[in-house]
Amino acid sequence: DVLGAGVTWAALYQGGTNQETVVEVFYKAQITPCLSVQPDFQYIASPSGVHRDALALGLRFEVKL
Repeated sequence: DVLGAGVTWAALYQGGTNQETVVEVFYKAQITPCLSVQPDFQYIASPSGVHRDALALGLRFEVKL
């Protein structure tokens, strides 16, 4: 199993806050030797520097044949 986290910051030149920050956390669980599942959580502060904060949730499956 794998646990990960990351932070990304970008300077923008479109007005608004002129910056975007993303905080991400994920966990990859190995269910079987051929199958894993990975939920992902992202919080995006000031997307594109002009929009309200956003929350993105994802779920990834990996199958090895």
